Amino acid sequence: MPYIGQIPAAAALTSSDIADSIITEAKMADDAISLAELKAGTDGEIISWDASGNPVAIGAGSSGEFLKSQGAGSQPVFAAAGGGAWTFISKTTISNNSEIDIESGIDSTYPLYAFVCNKVKVVTDNARLYARVKVSSFQTGSNYEYHVMEARSYSSSSWVNGSNAATGGDHIRMITDNGQGNASTESINLIFYLPAPADTTIHKNCWWHGTNIREDTQLAFTQGFGGYDGGTGAITGMRFYAHSGNLDSGTITMYGIKDS
Repeated sequence: MPYIGQIPAAAALTSSDIADSIITEAKMADDAISLAELKAGTDGEIISWDASGNPVAIGAGSSGEFLKSQGAGSQPVFAAAGGGAWTFISKTTISNNSEIDIESGIDSTYPLYAFVCNKVKVVTDNARLYARVKVSSFQTGSNYEYHVMEARSYSSSSWVNGSNAATGGDHIRMITDNGQGNASTESINLIFYLPAPADTTIHKNCWWHGTNIREDTQLAFTQGFGGYDGGTGAITGMRFYAHSGNLDSGTITMYGIKDS
């Protein structure tokens, strides 16, 4: 309409000037909303939709869990890995240690635990890899048994088989008397399995398999089994060490394994 005198000065719109729900999807340009315009949420949550098609926030879950689909029409959830999956628990890096003690995470959560020794090197040439279990303390009495076997290859393509067995020792030996070389190209790579450590009705057994190199021309394929029969107390820790000198480098990673 015409004005008598001056035209009124322009005034900025306020939220009260726009009726609720007046801005529809059709009024929004594609890609117009950035992360900055989204409402703040909770760290770790993800966005999904409910049965009515409305957006919902899925709770963050617990550390180590995975996002699990529950099929069409149901919201996903965070849950522990199922089946026989390996679940990472901890990783220890070796740096010229006299021993590696793993004393956390060994309990009744999993029926089987695995310790992956990856590129473990020794300081002293021909040292052997040993292990002890912790039952209130690391056991050093004469209650360990083991039998370790190897098939050793040479550059001439010949093979030599060997084994060592012991009853009533104060450790579990995972390499035969030939030992492990300490050259820069030589390392121990094996998996040590510990079943049912928290069970207090049985003596504890274990087994392992892997390879080690005594010298550049000898690759030993090692496997073994053994255990601790000093009682039925729960095992809460594992110690890995060299029978002579220190462990120089490498890693020992612990996993929990489910059986169903």
